[in-house]
Amino acid sequence: MRILRLLLLSCLCAAATNLTYAQTSDAWAILVGVSEYPELKGLRPLRAPGNDVALMRDTLLRVRAGWREVEVLADVADRAEGIPTRDAIVSTLERIGNTARPNDILVFYFSGYGSHQPVGNGLEEILLPKDAGQWEASAGKVKNTLSRSELHALLAPVAAKGVRVWI
Repeated sequence: MRILRLLLLSCLCAAATNLTYAQTSDAWAILVGVSEYPELKGLRPLRAPGNDVALMRDTLLRVRAGWREVEVLADVADRAEGIPTRDAIVSTLERIGNTARPNDILVFYFSGYGSHQPVGNGLEEILLPKDAGQWEASAGKVKNTLSRSELHALLAPVAAKGVRVWI
C-alpha cells in the first residue's frame, strides 16, 4: 500500500506542470473515498479510502494554489462535504462539469472497491459507491454503480469544451 501511495504521489508530481500551467484558469477536484458498503454483505470494509482522499486533497492543495473547489465525498474522512453515494457523485460531476470553462482543470479521484459487470459479450469496469447493491437481473447491472461508460458520458462533454480532465 505504501508503494501505491508513493506511485500516486510521483504521478501527481509529474503532472504538477499541467496542474500549475494556467494559473488564470480554475481548477476543480472531486475526491471520492468509500470505506464501507452496507448493502454488500461479506465485503470487508476498507481502511485506506479516508486517508487516501485526505492525502490527495492535501497534495493537490500543495501542488497548485487557487483551487476553485475541492469536493470530498467520503464516508470516513476529515473535511468530507458529503456521503459518496452514486447520486452524490453524479450530481457533483454534473454540477462542476457544467460550471467548468475551457482551459480549466478537473481532477476526479476514486478510492474504494471496483468490479466488473457484463455488457454485451464482455465485461465493463464499475466503481462501487457507498450505496452499491447486488446484481439486478431485471436491469442487467449491479445496483447503484458507476460504469466506465457512464463516467465517460459524464466527462466527455466536459473535455470536449476544453476542460483538462484527469481521472
